[in-house]
Amino acid sequence: MKRENIDWLIATTPENVFYSIGFRSLGQWLMRSSKIEVLVLIPAQDPTRSVLISPAQELDVAAAIPPRVSKVCPVGHITIEPGDRSLWEEPDHRLAQWTLDTPSYTSVYHAVETLNLIQPNQRVALDDNLTYEGLREVLSPQTELFIAPEVIQDIRVIKTEEELELMRKGVQIAEEGLRQSMAALCTGISELELGHIYNTSVVKAGAVPYMTLVGIGSNGASPNHPSTNRQLRPNELIRWDVGCEVDGYRVDLGFIAFYGEPSPKVVKYADAIARAQTACFNAMQAGNKLSEVYQIGFDMMKAVIPAYKRKHLGHGVGVELREPPIIAPKEAQNERGVTFDRSKQATADLLELGMVIALEVLYYELGLGGFQIEDTIIVTEQGPVRLNKLPYELTVVPVKDKDHNKQEVINEALTK
Repeated sequence: MKRENIDWLIATTPENVFYSIGFRSLGQWLMRSSKIEVLVLIPAQDPTRSVLISPAQELDVAAAIPPRVSKVCPVGHITIEPGDRSLWEEPDHRLAQWTLDTPSYTSVYHAVETLNLIQPNQRVALDDNLTYEGLREVLSPQTELFIAPEVIQDIRVIKTEEELELMRKGVQIAEEGLRQSMAALCTGISELELGHIYNTSVVKAGAVPYMTLVGIGSNGASPNHPSTNRQLRPNELIRWDVGCEVDGYRVDLGFIAFYGEPSPKVVKYADAIARAQTACFNAMQAGNKLSEVYQIGFDMMKAVIPAYKRKHLGHGVGVELREPPIIAPKEAQNERGVTFDRSKQATADLLELGMVIALEVLYYELGLGGFQIEDTIIVTEQGPVRLNKLPYELTVVPVKDKDHNKQEVINEALTK
């Protein structure tokens, strides 16, 4: 912020509010609209003096998990009655302090105007446009208010050690869930059952499952296909595209296995994916261009599959499952549907130390299935570090004999 000569940064989106102070408004996350307005006023000189302005009814979350702010300003009122104060627990005291004992504001804009923290002639960066008009009306005409989502995105794209530790934990949990799901492969098991095994493993480990997609056979060729009752038969490909969340941070993994005897075509395509993924991984050195990493993988896949036309081969991951930067051609990094916001960082086309990227070389073919390897990778001074450990080589699982009991296989996986 100092580099851009910004005096205040205002976070308004659910992801940026959480990133800046650790507060998650449930209503804001669920509604994903301007109906629930939350502002975080972040002073450039001392971000620890940030101010949270939130609907009072959302502050029970803050009472349970205190945000990193110096002041909380409630908007409106709550319908919770105080009851017997002698029975209160610690979060109850905080909630009462913010909602029962503190005068409330009629709107977030009323709070900004009344607090009068932002002065004329100051520069204020806003992370989204939904609250611009309301803020413009209550701030001085001499205050420079501008929409600049790249300011906070450029900060978010480089992870701190605390963030990296959460993501390491998430990858370990997700990968163990993958192992347990894969161990349950047997004739007759469904996509939903394989997903349930993964989800159960993740929850047992203390994380939250996120985007559990399991595709058997041709279903695996549809990247957004929800898991169904489709059952596994001998000689079919299985694709997992899964993630989980640990304390607000997400990870993204992809893996394939073949149940039975793979055909030469399946072996050829799986080998091409593994070699391209390896080459892209080796190229992910700080200072290298994201577009060049993309070109390496794309050219290798194109040499084996002439029809190959994948537009990107990976993306950043963190508070959001998909965030900048993106591994794509430079000229495509601003195209709608390819980039994930308007951030300058997304178009900088350079790998930087501290970035965390989900690298995914993949190929989909109807009737055959989906081929996918997806790693979570940290860019470090020593080179790229792959957090997950499952092999790139195609995992082949022998067909279980006819006497196997599917439910026993599932129960065994669920009890691990």
